[in-house]
Amino acid sequence: MKIFRIAKNDTIKASAYCPKQRKLLATVYDDNFTRIDEVKSALLRKIPHFSGKKIEISITNQDKETNKSFEISVNS
Repeated sequence: MKIFRIAKNDTIKASAYCPKQRKLLATVYDDNFTRIDEVKSALLRKIPHFSGKKIEISITNQDKETNKSFEISVNS
């Protein structure tokens, strides 16, 4: 299993998706991230109001051709 890493100049494409409502909530495309938490925070800041309980986050490092997906709980 490869470790998912982000370097400062890696191009990152990420999205936040609600699986229950089948709705895309936010996307980010940037190259200034160095940590997964930074990408997650940037996505969550772009969502004005969300009443659901779970959000699926998908992050793709386009330079290294790797990706990571995980689910977070919100509004609990």
